[in-house]
Amino acid sequence: ALRSMLDNDITAQLAGLLKHADWQVRQTAVSAIGKSADKTVAPSIRELLGDKSDLVRGAAASALGELGDNEAIPFLKALMDDNELVPRAGAGIALVHLGAKDLVPPRVVDDIKQILPLCVGDWAARIRSALKPLGPDGDNK
Repeated sequence: ALRSMLDNDITAQLAGLLKHADWQVRQTAVSAIGKSADKTVAPSIRELLGDKSDLVRGAAASALGELGDNEAIPFLKALMDDNELVPRAGAGIALVHLGAKDLVPPRVVDDIKQILPLCVGDWAARIRSALKPLGPDGDNK
């Protein structure tokens, strides 16, 4: 019970950083919240899908997938048309984690493959796990 209270308190503090002026603070906060499993913050994270920073948009998309926020699917689908690679890839990864791999077009699979060499550790593992259900050529089979 104490751990749960501490986790909720930490998540609440991180949620307060989602509107911080520094994009790096927003990105770090949203990434940490994604690992928290606290879906109550999902609406605030959805707002970050429109952030001016492409890295924040990508991290927000990924976090929504980690949180299991199925309500985010229409927003993530819309993010597939983003002008930047990172948000598109983040949305694709999130959709796979949400069980909506059929919504990920081949061009976004290519985006996901492009960012894989830039990632290490936990991020690389998440990307690899998202690519597996998409098939070897990203054909969703």
